[in-house]
Amino acid sequence: MSRFLISSLLLLGSVYSFAETTDIYAPEVKRAGISAQESYEKRRGAWGFGLGYQSRDHLEASLTYNLTARWFAGERWYLLGEYQHSPLSNDAVSDDNSIELEEDESSNLLAYGLGYTFMQGSAGFNGTQAFPWQLAAEVYLGEQSTGDTDGRYSALGLSWQIVDPDFWVAAGWRIYQSDDKRLEDLGMNRGAQWALYFGSYF
Repeated sequence: MSRFLISSLLLLGSVYSFAETTDIYAPEVKRAGISAQESYEKRRGAWGFGLGYQSRDHLEASLTYNLTARWFAGERWYLLGEYQHSPLSNDAVSDDNSIELEEDESSNLLAYGLGYTFMQGSAGFNGTQAFPWQLAAEVYLGEQSTGDTDGRYSALGLSWQIVDPDFWVAAGWRIYQSDDKRLEDLGMNRGAQWALYFGSYF
């Protein structure tokens, strides 16, 4: 009995001593991100201009001049708006002795669309600096006009974008078609386009 009493007293003493000398673990809470006192620039979208080539069935490739705007709709989604001007042909195109396409005629496109970034990474060019990049799929719908006629425009493409804190550069490729009846009769209403874009944020 005495041995049990001595053991119990020793156990209680050790617990009391441990409770007095042991510190309670209370780590400091660290917060990530930007505090309310710090200012930061919020980016709502981007704008830019592009220069590219557009190939058409049965017609020589021609330059395209593009103005584009993007509104960020989420971490991976963005809305698209684009105006494009492109000469169709330097020479008149005739069919059965009737002129179907005037000399120096051009097309104007006003389109809107949606982009989705499905791949991201980082690219280095000089061995000491790296830039984030993203690869996105884009779909376009719009109206293409050639002056005398017009038609619904649709396209599906890819855009590889290099993102800098102040500027962005992109290489884009797309396949397209238009239901412009005059161009369709000439077999010139579809093709492919590739372009380089440069712009900044707003």
